[in-house]
Amino acid sequence: MSGGPRILLVARRFWPTISDVTQRLLDTALQLQRMGASIEVLTSQGHVSWPKKIECFEIPIHRVDVAPVNPLRAIRYQRSLLAWIEKHAHRFQGFYFDAPDIEVAPILKSRGQMENCATCVRFDPLELQEASGEAWHPLPQAIDVCRRARVVITPRASAHQALVAKGIRANTIARVSDAIITLVPRQSEFRTNAKRILGEINHEFFLRAKDRMILCPGEISRKWNPELLVRAIGPLAEGDRSLHTWIVGEGGDRMRLYELLRQFGWHHLITLPGVFTNLDEIFGVADLCVFPSENVGLSYTLARAVLSGIPVLCAGKEPARWLDPKVCSNSYFLPRKADTLRAAIRAWLDNPEPFVRNSIVAKEHLQAMLVNEKSAAQAIMESLGSR
Repeated sequence: MSGGPRILLVARRFWPTISDVTQRLLDTALQLQRMGASIEVLTSQGHVSWPKKIECFEIPIHRVDVAPVNPLRAIRYQRSLLAWIEKHAHRFQGFYFDAPDIEVAPILKSRGQMENCATCVRFDPLELQEASGEAWHPLPQAIDVCRRARVVITPRASAHQALVAKGIRANTIARVSDAIITLVPRQSEFRTNAKRILGEINHEFFLRAKDRMILCPGEISRKWNPELLVRAIGPLAEGDRSLHTWIVGEGGDRMRLYELLRQFGWHHLITLPGVFTNLDEIFGVADLCVFPSENVGLSYTLARAVLSGIPVLCAGKEPARWLDPKVCSNSYFLPRKADTLRAAIRAWLDNPEPFVRNSIVAKEHLQAMLVNEKSAAQAIMESLGSR
């Protein structure tokens, strides 16, 4: 165990759920670990049958209750969270809350043994994210949480401006970037080794040297819309057995998606491998990464794909912020249109070189954007010094 500061990360959802949020948070935890901190995570149970405590990457993960889905459940979750922190707060020097959720307000109000601890809160409401099209109506509790925190981190200018407009002191706000990510090697030696490892895990993951793999990493839900990819890729996969598609993740729509695959006879062509502890090998062997839903997965997961040098296809009419619009026009397809996604995949299959060249330019473009950026992990560590 590290001799550095002990930090508790608090979030409603964490691994093994695969989504933009949970993958970003796991990467932040690992960055903090590499910086010398001892990390623990406090989160919800995905299901009542899940164990109360597990360990992932030597990070203890404590689960207090099922995540709130209604007001009654929210009160119970809030009480469970507060009770756990009151009991264990003395073990930590810093607390990081991944959102100013309603359950965080009583924790920061009570303070208790947290009085001399650094508290850091992330502020990034969906309504203030690009192209959300929704009006922002902040809850008073959320603003109160930000006001009480020692440091508030936010990844975008719109959220930063909103905080200042609500009276949050500018010197307590830290801008961070979600795209500061540990790079996945893609040299041929790493790819060969990753294919071997995956093939040894399960024969369904076996990939030959000439095979091509399309990756879709995210929560299997209607919001993520992997069904669009299934309907787009199915007819192409029928005529090309060297083409593999992996929809990596879990979610409430898994059984419905699998039944759709069986209905069309594509369940041997499109794989639902579930959740992996480490996605490095998956990103290492992917030849194309597909984001089937507009505005979902475009914060952390897209940045990870771009920095890994993987060609991408994104649902959307406007360039995602991590992509250089001058060279990535072939990276988009019309949202909710399986035929346009199929045409984009067909163009990549027929001539992958333009996509590969664009992925190199996109990687260089994003790396240049990040030269002077700060990661969430850096901001959290700096908050310890602001006590």
